[in-house]
Amino acid sequence: MIKPDRVVILGIEYDVLYFDELEDVDPEGERELHGYICTINKEIRIHNGVDPVSNLQVLIHEIIHGYYWALGEDVEGHNEGTIDKIATLVSEFLVRNEWLKYE
Repeated sequence: MIKPDRVVILGIEYDVLYFDELEDVDPEGERELHGYICTINKEIRIHNGVDPVSNLQVLIHEIIHGYYWALGEDVEGHNEGTIDKIATLVSEFLVRNEWLKYE
C-alpha cells in the first residue's frame, strides 16, 4: 500500500512522517498516539501500526481533522468517535473496492 510522504488538504501541503514508537508521534512526547496533525508545522505524524490498513485509517483520520481545520471548524469541537467511523468507512471502501491494494 502507498505510504505518502506528502498530502495536500484544500491547497495546504503537509509532510507525512512515520514513527515506530507511539510516544514519538506526539511532538511533546507526553502521550502515546497513533496519529497527530500539526497545522502550524504542516505535518501529519503517523505511528507505523501493525498493518497497512490501520495506517491508512489513521492517516485518513488525521486528514479529516485537517479538512475540519481548513474549513474553519473549531478543533476542540471535533468528535473523535465520528472521525474514527468516517476514517474506518473510507479506508474499508478503498481497500474492499481495490482502489488501494496491500500485501
